[in-house]
Amino acid sequence: MLNKLKLAKTPTTYLLKSSPNVSRLLRGNFDTIALRLTDNNLISQLCKATGSALVATSANISGKPVAASLLDLRIIFKGQLDFCIAPKIGDNRPSKIINLHTGERLR
Repeated sequence: MLNKLKLAKTPTTYLLKSSPNVSRLLRGNFDTIALRLTDNNLISQLCKATGSALVATSANISGKPVAASLLDLRIIFKGQLDFCIAPKIGDNRPSKIINLHTGERLR
């Protein structure tokens, strides 16, 4: 299934069934894990160089406006972030969330 995923034209997060061996730190209280493919060259190079996926939480706080710039991130998180990548101009929408097992679109 994963080899058939393609980079979506809009930000998209895919939910996949999680193995019980996956840490709750990664999946929360869910039996799924979220996967996001990226067209960001820096992130792609980091993943290739380490031979691994990048694990990160969203920099958006649920129910709050989406940060549209590095300045927004710095104001919202007040120095709590180790590293930030500037969002694409005009790309300040939350991602679509699609459960790949049920086909349900959650957002």
